Amino acid sequence: MKMRKKTVRFGHRISGGYLLLGLMLAVLLLISVFAVQTQFFAVVRKPGWKPPKCWNPEDFITGERGGKETFGLPEKYVMVQVLKQRIYSLWVKFREGSSEIDYYYFTYKIVLKYNAKPFYARYVPDPYHSCGEYRNPSDHPFEGAIKVIPEILVSETILQGTRYGQDLKYVLTGSGKKTIRVEYHTRELPNVGFEKGGRLIGVEIAIRLKDENGRLLGYPCSSKTYWFVNPPVGIGVLFPNLYFLPHQLEEFKEIFGKDPWKKSVDICKLIRYKAGDWPAPQIKIEPVGTPQLNQDNKFKIVFKNRYGQPFTKSHLKTLRLVMWGPANSKELLEQGRAYKQVQTDVVVDGGEIVKTIPAKYFKYPGYYLLRVERDWGGYIAYDELYVKIGEFQETIPKMPEMFEITDAKADLSGTKYDWEKITAKWKATVTIKPKPEAKSDYKWRLVMKAYLPTLACPTTWKKPIASKTFEGTASEGQKTLEWSDSYVLKGDVRKISKLYLIATLY
Repeated sequence: MKMRKKTVRFGHRISGGYLLLGLMLAVLLLISVFAVQTQFFAVVRKPGWKPPKCWNPEDFITGERGGKETFGLPEKYVMVQVLKQRIYSLWVKFREGSSEIDYYYFTYKIVLKYNAKPFYARYVPDPYHSCGEYRNPSDHPFEGAIKVIPEILVSETILQGTRYGQDLKYVLTGSGKKTIRVEYHTRELPNVGFEKGGRLIGVEIAIRLKDENGRLLGYPCSSKTYWFVNPPVGIGVLFPNLYFLPHQLEEFKEIFGKDPWKKSVDICKLIRYKAGDWPAPQIKIEPVGTPQLNQDNKFKIVFKNRYGQPFTKSHLKTLRLVMWGPANSKELLEQGRAYKQVQTDVVVDGGEIVKTIPAKYFKYPGYYLLRVERDWGGYIAYDELYVKIGEFQETIPKMPEMFEITDAKADLSGTKYDWEKITAKWKATVTIKPKPEAKSDYKWRLVMKAYLPTLACPTTWKKPIASKTFEGTASEGQKTLEWSDSYVLKGDVRKISKLYLIATLY
């Protein structure tokens, strides 16, 4: 229950330094806030809790390695450049019955721009290293030159070190763009020393040079480049803490409907599980037949995970059943103005059960509210059912929160003052308007009271000098109320400073 208070002050000064009379209109609105929803997937977030940020694999990226490489040769003949690379998914699979990670699964895409065009050059080997220098590269043959046919090689895995060209899958020749999409299935990825940490997901790129007869040639010497692009290109990914106990993975399996021991699961789902961001379960309560007065009544309760699978763990299949009532209207139940008769735990075996509530709880006709709920990570999962039993005179409650005071004015021009008495005359005007969501049969009651308190006697606040009551319904629409009255107070009135008019909406 909440109280809402609105105060509007009006002032009126009588000429000649006479007594200052003011008007204060205090509007007290009695508010009942209670959200009523009947859904198959119903959850409400716990106060102060926020779901984790984990919806995009890019949230885990700590850095990228790419750029352009020429392997020490002219760019017009040999060049490879990383235009774009991206991680599309991050998945893991655990070893059967344990919490040890069996495999990582990734989907990685890279777009490369490349040149691998034949050229003529004179090859001079380096006597101290297993490489050489390609001098005077040209499009046309010349004396002492050999034809060099370059190939850009790209791996599907991170090879970590210099390997022979046959370990690389993609062979790029000529010039153009190449998109490579790789799905990784690996137990462990190397740490690669990004500034913010992380593990490398990417590919390795190398060059292979051949002559016209297909014979391999020595690779070019360079202080900055080797046969392979070093270090490998790719994206640094910082994995979250994926430490779980076996019983936690069993709970994850039931809540998310995914078996992490038989099939890989999205890393984000594991993070959501630890943070309490659980998918809404199927939760429902409905009557079996028509509930009757002074009889045992049965209700069907359904509780399954999001994918319709029943829970098997005892701590997951337990719900709390609460029943309020009877009440003469639904609105009274929404306002919490009904007695709580039943509060018990219910174990839902196999996804659904039928619960019998004894006849002693249905002695009187009226509306009853049944609610099933349970803590669900960072949420409360629930469903509600309103039941009308028996014949009774339905009460239409007063709903002050469905109305608002849009205007309030006062006229004190008839007030007179002398040394022996004060004649207070007032005319107050208040406009009440129903809110758009108010039903036509909702009621309101407005009570206006007038006070002339003295400074020396606080008890004068307890008894008004006059009062007026108004009533109405939302079907009347906007309504303007007027109250005119007067009061004569004799005796020593020097300590009276203000006339107070207070309007209260019930």
